[in-house]
Amino acid sequence: MFSPSCHPGRVLAAKFLAPQNLSVQAFAERCKWTEEFVHRLIAGHVRLTSGHAQTLAQVLGASPDSWMALQHLHDATTDDT
Repeated sequence: MFSPSCHPGRVLAAKFLAPQNLSVQAFAERCKWTEEFVHRLIAGHVRLTSGHAQTLAQVLGASPDSWMALQHLHDATTDDT
């Protein structure tokens, strides 16, 4: 189980990429993102935007709102200043 402060990238890696045995390269290609961006997302170094959430929804089937809710919860429970 994930803590409320868990970054959406960690959820992406654990709940979607790993169970599907999906590589960062293959996932990046599906999303039309760079591998570097996906690595940074998984590491929690970038915030999801509504555009990212829309892409995740299209590729993975989860709603954009669910991805944004994860990001907002992460933002509300962490101090990344």
